[in-house]
Amino acid sequence: MAVLLIAAATGLTLCSLAARWHWASDLLTHFVVQGAACSAGSLALLSLCRRRGLVCLASVLLLINLSRIVPLYLAEKPEAEAGPTVRALAANLRRDNREQQRFIDLVRIGRPDFFVAMETDEVWLRSLQKLSDSYPYSIVQPREDNFGIAFFSRWPIKGHRVHGLSQARLPTLVASLDVRGQELTVLATHPRPPIGRVRSELRNQQLAEVGTLAANLPNPKVILGDLNITSWSPYFSDLLRRSGMRDGRRGSGVQPSWPALPWLFRIPIDHTLVSADIHVMHRELGPAIGSDHRPVVIEFRVRNP
Repeated sequence: MAVLLIAAATGLTLCSLAARWHWASDLLTHFVVQGAACSAGSLALLSLCRRRGLVCLASVLLLINLSRIVPLYLAEKPEAEAGPTVRALAANLRRDNREQQRFIDLVRIGRPDFFVAMETDEVWLRSLQKLSDSYPYSIVQPREDNFGIAFFSRWPIKGHRVHGLSQARLPTLVASLDVRGQELTVLATHPRPPIGRVRSELRNQQLAEVGTLAANLPNPKVILGDLNITSWSPYFSDLLRRSGMRDGRRGSGVQPSWPALPWLFRIPIDHTLVSADIHVMHRELGPAIGSDHRPVVIEFRVRNP
């Protein structure tokens, strides 16, 4: 058992270091928590067996994986200056999920100021219209594949654009909100999952274009969406660098959102990125809504101009 665990930990850790060389290696970057668990398990078993050489290897692997995980639990910069507080919700609904009322109830109880819904088709859109009394402002792009997207807001939408990014031309929404007199820019996107070389390249292309687009948007701003990537991929680091934004998960921990399995078997692919003038007060995963994703709830404060 110890040998199997250390073999798994070695494979996950070392292959993930070659993420830019092959799409399959990049997939392995998503399993840092699982690599840490395998490293810790093998370390405990090998210590009992007094296999010193393998104990050293397991220790190194564990340290490598913990160095990627621990920063997510470190608090972000000091709180921004006083400004409006905003609560947002982002959820991949899963297009064939027909438990619409669970999501409707989540929104009515949680009362976010705005929400982004991904994998929205015409059936889902009809259900979401039930919320129009509380969310009179919306941008909708329903599709019959898995890349429809919708945005609903309590606050007036001053302007919006829909961009078809990457060669896949999937919709990315950009909305400018009037939040108590303060302008807030919201970008919502959902690239393809990186299964296979072509889809992986399309995802990376879309994320690169999102980063460039976001860099040219006015602050304060947020990016919300199922990005089909974890923060341990080098392509996620590229997104942060291009956009000039921060991972809104910092200080809140791993928060794995997909798939609908126990915590240890999930990975964090649903993201909230924020500009430097936004202070994240709280971020959490919402309850199960019948989807294979858990929704993400984020509360943040916008610095006064």
